[in-house]
Amino acid sequence: MILKQTSHTSTAVRARQTFMQKLAKALISFGFPPHRLEPTLDAVATYLHLDATTSFSARRVQIVYEDKKTGTSLTRVIRAAPALALGKLHDIHMIYRAVMHDEISIDDGSRRLDEIIRAPDPYPLWGKVLIVWGCGLFICPAFGGSVLDALVVSVPGALIFLVQQYIASKNSNLKSISNMLAAIIGAFYARGLASTGYFCFEAIASASIVFILPAFPALCGALELLNENWERAVASIGYAVLYVVVLGMGLSIGSQLFCDIANYTPSNTGTETITGMFVAGSQTAPLFQGSFTFTNQTSSISSLAQGNVNCLSDPSWPWWRQSISQYSWTWILYIPCFALLLSMLNGQPFMKKQTLLMVIIAVIGQAANQAANRWLLGQTYVVNVVGPFTLGIAGIVASRLSHGRQTALTLMLPGVLVSVPGGIAAAGGLAMTEGGTSDVAINALGIGGRMISVATGISLGLVLSAAVGYVAQLHKKRTAIFAF
Repeated sequence: MILKQTSHTSTAVRARQTFMQKLAKALISFGFPPHRLEPTLDAVATYLHLDATTSFSARRVQIVYEDKKTGTSLTRVIRAAPALALGKLHDIHMIYRAVMHDEISIDDGSRRLDEIIRAPDPYPLWGKVLIVWGCGLFICPAFGGSVLDALVVSVPGALIFLVQQYIASKNSNLKSISNMLAAIIGAFYARGLASTGYFCFEAIASASIVFILPAFPALCGALELLNENWERAVASIGYAVLYVVVLGMGLSIGSQLFCDIANYTPSNTGTETITGMFVAGSQTAPLFQGSFTFTNQTSSISSLAQGNVNCLSDPSWPWWRQSISQYSWTWILYIPCFALLLSMLNGQPFMKKQTLLMVIIAVIGQAANQAANRWLLGQTYVVNVVGPFTLGIAGIVASRLSHGRQTALTLMLPGVLVSVPGGIAAAGGLAMTEGGTSDVAINALGIGGRMISVATGISLGLVLSAAVGYVAQLHKKRTAIFAF
C-alpha cells in the first residue's frame, strides 16, 4: 500500500514538472519577455507545490527541483530558439490561466502545450510576402514619404524577405549576412529612384528594411536594464546596437554603390534663382539688378543631424509627390493598417477577436503620441514614454474587462512595435542623406544610439504602466500577470 502511494505521488510530481518544463519551452519559443520569465515560472512552481528555482540566460532556462525529504536535486535545462508569435503566446496564456484556476488538469495542459508547439505558422510564405509588401506601403508615410514613394517602397521589402527566407532555409548561420544584404539592396534601390528627382531616398530606404529592425530584442534589453538584470541587458542591447549598426552600414554601402556605378552625386543643397532688383531700405546703398541665387545651406545637413527625416518637397509639386505626414491627421489612415499587418507578420491570426483589439490599442497609443508631440515639441524621449504608457494601461484594462480572457501582453505588443519605427522616424529615420560625405561607421553608430534611445523611452513607459497594473491587482497573488 505504501509502495503504491509512493508511486502515485512520484507520477504526480513528474506530471507537474513536465507541465512546468513545457510551459517554459513554449514561453521562450514564442516571444515571452525574458525579464518576466522567471517570476512567471516561480508562480507556477508555487502553485504546483514544486520546490524549484529557475534561471534564464541566453536561449535557455535552467530549472532545479529540490527534494527536501531525500536531500537530492534534479536539474533540467530547456533550450529553444525565440521567435515572436502573438497568436500562440495568447493560447499559451489561456492554458496557463486554465491550469492555475483548476479549469483543466495538468495532463490536459501539457497535451495542449504540445499541440501549440507543433502547430504550423498561420500564414504560408506567399502570404507573408504580401504582408511584408503591405507593411512597407503603410509605414512609408511615417518616414516622410509621399504617395509615390509608398507605391514603390514595398518592392525591395518583399525581395529582401524572400532572400532572407531562402538564406535561412539553406544555412541559419548566414542570417547576419542576409541582414547586411537586405540593407544594401534597399539603399541601392532607394538611391536609384531618388536620382530621378521624383522619390525620397530616406523614406524608401528606411521603410524597406523596417520589418527587420530588432525592435523586440532592443525593447527586452531596455526592460532588463530597468529591472537590473545587467548581464542579459548588456547582451540584448549589445546585439540590438550591433544589428542596427550593420543595417546602417549596409544602407551607406548600398547608396554609395549606386553613386559609384551611375557616377551620381547626391545633393541636398536647395537653391532658388530669382531675377529682379535689389533696393536698400536706407536709399544709400547702390541698386542691384539681375539674377540672384539663394542657397539653403541647412538643407545639406543630413537627417542624422537635423533630428527628423529629411524628405524635401517643393510646394509647387502635385499632391502625390508631397509628404503624406505633413498632414497631421493622415496617421489615422495608415497606422491601423500597419498595426494590423505587423501583428499578422508576428504570428497573429487574422480572424480573431484579439486582432481587432490589438489594432484599436495601437491606435490609442499613437493618438497619445500625437498629442504628446503637439504639446512636447522636440522632446522625443518624453514623447516615447507617453505612448507606451498609454498602450500598457489600455492593454491591462482590456484584459481586466475580459476577466483574463484577453492577454494584456499580446494586446499591447503590436502597438509597442509600431512605436519603435514611429519613434525612430521622429528622431531622424534610418538612412543618411549624404553619399560618401561622412564616416559610415560614425553614422551607423548614430543610428544604433537612436534605436536604443527610442527603446529605452518605450520601456520606461511600459514599466510605469506595469507598476500601475500591479498596484491594481495586488490582491491577486495566485498568478503572474502576462504583461510587461
